[in-house]
This record gives sequence, structure tokens and C-alpha cells, in this order.
Amino acid sequence: MIYEDPNIDLSLLASHFTTCGDYNVEVILDELRYWQKNSDFLVLISKNNGDIDGFLLAYPNRSCLWISQVWRRPGTSLRTSRKAIEMAKKWAREHGLKSLNGETDRKQMRAMERYGFIEESVNMKAKI
Repeated sequence: MIYEDPNIDLSLLASHFTTCGDYNVEVILDELRYWQKNSDFLVLISKNNGDIDGFLLAYPNRSCLWISQVWRRPGTSLRTSRKAIEMAKKWAREHGLKSLNGETDRKQMRAMERYGFIEESVNMKAKI
């Protein structure tokens, strides 16, 4: 079962956040709590027998719904992920947004193919 819970305590999900260098769990929690408090904030939770087995966290950014964090317990059906993406698209349309956007450095092509994403730009980084 997937349901929307924009007021969830995000620390309950933090152990499954995707981190990258200085973008650690504490930084991610601060960022997401900011969006949760100050914006329309989409939180989709999937539960099975009372246990969280997946989530999608997203917020509006310009004309898109920015998908910040996604997690699915290994072994959970891909149908759950597909349903969450469809729910996110519906939510975005209802809020006047034009697309779902996100960033990943893992298995990009699989996500793009499974859920209809296309490569739009390149994220660049310069160390200082």
C-alpha cells in the first residue's frame, strides 16, 4: 500500500538516504525538513505488514517536481515503484508542474528506461 504522508518524521527514513561525500544524512535531513516546513512537499510511503518498504520524497522546484530521495527495499515489487512514480506525476500535474526531475549517479539508464526519464542535462562539479 502506498500513501501520502507529508508530515512524517523524516528521521524515520534517514537510514535509507542516498549520500554523496559532504551531502550526508544530516545535510539531507536539514534540506528536506526545510522543504517539508516551507513548501508543498510530497512524501509517498509504501508499507507492508506495518514496515516501511519504500519511499519517494520530492518538492516543487521551478516548473518541475524535484525527486530528492527514493528507496525501495530489495525484493519489493517494481510495481510499487511504478505506482509511486505515477502518483508523483499525478501530484505534479495537480500542482501545475511540467515534469519530474531528479539526479542519480547509479544505474541511470535503468531508472530512465523503467520510468520514462530522458537525459536532459549534465551536472557539473568543480572542486575548490
